[in-house]
Formats: sequence, C-alpha cells, structure tokens
Amino acid sequence: LEQVKSRNEELKSALESERRSLQAAADESHKALEEGAIALEALKADKGALQLQMQSIQHNLQAATQRCEWSENKIKNLDQELGQAKSENQKLKATIQDSREQHLPP
Repeated sequence: LEQVKSRNEELKSALESERRSLQAAADESHKALEEGAIALEALKADKGALQLQMQSIQHNLQAATQRCEWSENKIKNLDQELGQAKSENQKLKATIQDSREQHLPP
C-alpha cells in the first residue's frame, strides 16, 4: 500500500509538472496571438493610411495632368496669335513699303 501511495504521489507530481509546462506553453501561445492581433491591426491602419496617400497622389497627378493640358492649349493659342501677329506685321510692312514707293520721286 505504501508503494502504491508513493507511486501515486510521483504520478501526481509528474502530472502537476506537465500541467504547469502545458499552461506555460498555452500562456506563451496566447501572448503570441495577442501580439499578432496587435500587429495585424497596425498593418490594417498602415494599409488605410497608404490608401489615403495613394488617393491623394492620384488626385495630384490628375490635377497636374489637367494643368499640363491647359498649358499646352494655352501655348497653342499663343502660337496661333503669334502667327497672326506676324502675318499682320508682314502685311503692314508691305503696305508701308508700297506707300514709300508711291511717294518716292521718279
């Protein structure tokens, strides 16, 4: 009977040691899961911030593209005005030249 009691105490001690070891492993796993959840939330927040930055960049690119198109159209219009002014200038020069020639003594 004493041997059975002794063996029973050894088994209880071994089981208690195993239980503590398993509890420690479970605690570590739980802590790792909590840290993983926190990291996941941080990544989600980063993703949201990056999406907002991307939208802002896209908006800025769109605005810059529109300004470039406006500038290109403005340059085309100014080129046309310059061409018209040069043509009018040439006509005026020709008119002045004709006028001078008509008023020159023979």
